[in-house]
Amino acid sequence: MKSMTGYSSLASRRAGLNLLIEIKAVNNRYFRGTLRTSPLLARYDQELEAILREDIARGSVTLFMELTQAGEVARASLNEAVLASYLKQFRGLGKKYRIADPPSWEGLLALPGVVEEKISPQLALKDWEWVAGELRRALKLLVAMREKEGGNLRKVLLGHLEDFAAAVKEIEKRAPLVSKTHVDRLVERLNQMTAGAAIFSRDELGKEAALLAERSDITEELHRLVSHAGQCRDTLRDRGGNGRKLDFLVQEMMREINTIGAKVADAESSRHVVAAKLEIEKMREQIQNIE
Repeated sequence: MKSMTGYSSLASRRAGLNLLIEIKAVNNRYFRGTLRTSPLLARYDQELEAILREDIARGSVTLFMELTQAGEVARASLNEAVLASYLKQFRGLGKKYRIADPPSWEGLLALPGVVEEKISPQLALKDWEWVAGELRRALKLLVAMREKEGGNLRKVLLGHLEDFAAAVKEIEKRAPLVSKTHVDRLVERLNQMTAGAAIFSRDELGKEAALLAERSDITEELHRLVSHAGQCRDTLRDRGGNGRKLDFLVQEMMREINTIGAKVADAESSRHVVAAKLEIEKMREQIQNIE
């Protein structure tokens, strides 16, 4: 099981090349990659994202990669023709609008095309293979962190699941009382309404009581709850894990416990229903960060 949160970085070099890699990952329902690369790697965006997808199924991933050539700064040069063109235009504008102050060198060097960087537009195959290998190495570091975090999440979720199961067990113990409580209340209300007069026959009253007992029965909901909780436990113990499956299961668990909450009538059962809901909410919050 992996968390969707993680971070890794590494710096590496080989003859003539320096490489810096940084990967950040946070939770997202789907995979979303954001790549920030230096000019030498601009044409490899598709290949870089494909490598990320090898080990990351879900999450927002930001990849920063800077690849520079040794002595790259020293190889930058001025384009004198472009600079001369700018200066000519500045002088003309200065005379026209009577501007005496000349442009600064800082401003001139920042103009497009004045400074040219002589960088190879394409990497040699062996250099690209080295870059790809280093990215996979950084990715392994990220995955290791996500797995460690995922292990911690598994323990937390199993703890919440045990507390949830304990609350459900208490509800199960009181399940036989749920229908009886509803029937007793029905009889009490009818007695109050009729003031003891025999308005309803025993058969009619028996049918109404049986129908009410059937409607208030929570046996099926409890069976489904136990089944969902068991699947949830098995999924958590599975080494691979599955955040989407867990998300679905806790949604179903919440649906069933809501139905039970609408049926139970005694305060003690309602208290255990609230406790079970609280554990489901805690699980749902943590599951959002599982890949």
